[in-house]
Amino acid sequence: MKDLLRNLRLECGLTQKELAEKLNSTDKNIWNYEKGLALPPYDILAAYANYFGVTTDYLIGRTDDFGTPTTAPINDGNEQ
Repeated sequence: MKDLLRNLRLECGLTQKELAEKLNSTDKNIWNYEKGLALPPYDILAAYANYFGVTTDYLIGRTDDFGTPTTAPINDGNEQ
């Protein structure tokens, strides 16, 4: 995940500090994620996905297809 996070940032021409501001984080946290010293918490992972237009599955390596983030319908228990 660390290389992917770094590559996404660099492809957009952002510094760690600029990305941190956009994700409501710190440049130190971004540095730790990109070095593999820490994993981003869910809210930051979701912010990465939203900002870069990819799925969280793509970010965590569950798929190579970055796809289009979508929301699944919520099953309210009334479906038969």
